[in-house]
Amino acid sequence: MAYAHHPLLFSHDWFQLHPQWLARLKKCGPAFGLATLLATAALFIWMIYAASNILLQGDEAVAALADELLVHTGISGYIPPRFQLQEIQANTR
Repeated sequence: MAYAHHPLLFSHDWFQLHPQWLARLKKCGPAFGLATLLATAALFIWMIYAASNILLQGDEAVAALADELLVHTGISGYIPPRFQLQEIQANTR
């Protein structure tokens, strides 16, 4: 009947009843720890890179909007094609 009572996972008897698991954990534990550390570092680096890209995309959008406003106000002397017909038909007297 000794097998009927199985200790809980976090009891002290567990290590004595499962020596193969303990040996496997000691063998693979450092590799899993290092892999977790590298994955966490890669995630943090990716998050920082993504945050910097958001700021760059915002700067590019503002620059594009400023260029478009300069075109529509006529500062550069260029009239977009959608307004050329209106310019031709306009009464200039």
